[in-house]
Amino acid sequence: MGILESEKVYIEQIIQEYEEGKKLQDIAKTRNTTEGTIKAQLLEFGGEKGKGILIKVLEEETGLPIRDIAEERMNNTSIKQLADKYLTNLPVMTNLLKQYETIIGEKIFKRVDTSRRKDLDLKENEIIEKYRKGASLKSLAKDYKTATRVLRTRFDAFIARTGIDIDDEHEKSIMQQKEQQEQEEIEISVFKLASLQSICKIIDKYGYSFKELSEEAEKRGYTVLKATYEEALEQLRSQGNVKKEGEEVEW
Repeated sequence: MGILESEKVYIEQIIQEYEEGKKLQDIAKTRNTTEGTIKAQLLEFGGEKGKGILIKVLEEETGLPIRDIAEERMNNTSIKQLADKYLTNLPVMTNLLKQYETIIGEKIFKRVDTSRRKDLDLKENEIIEKYRKGASLKSLAKDYKTATRVLRTRFDAFIARTGIDIDDEHEKSIMQQKEQQEQEEIEISVFKLASLQSICKIIDKYGYSFKELSEEAEKRGYTVLKATYEEALEQLRSQGNVKKEGEEVEW
């Protein structure tokens, strides 16, 4: 049986009043009924607008982004992980998802093979340790046959649960690896290319003896031109970066 015209007008008035800024509790009082009754009417007769209002009210009442949570749940994130991430407990999160399912009129999570999730549970510490040491989300997702968003949710839950900022550790590890790589490239290129820039860097770090520099280069099968060396030395002197004569050189 379809909705009566009078019921349709009644619901449209409720929706309009809510959109104008009235709370459901106040709307219920003006109609001598309860907020629960108004919610039930919106659910039964309000269509998509009514559902939208109920979801918004649910988010306001709980302070939780239920639509984002539902999307994560649909992407195979466990309720426990969601509870950890959003700093609540398992019963509260379970109840919240049930209320959302009641509003939209369908299940948001279909059972899938849980073996992969169990495998991730067992390897979570291993995955997090690799991430802390600089491994990217994309590479980890590929190695452990999952999605980056699944790992991101796990990491967020771990941070919320432990207070350990693994994202900061991840960035620091990447920076350290980059600096180390750049330094290795500098130390290799000084002998391989013997460019002015490379010689400047190696002199600034180790000393400025042409003889010592030439000997180390020769061991590697390369030659440092005297003219390039002198130019590098002069450039460093003008910057005040050259070590004093006689200072030991460490290679």
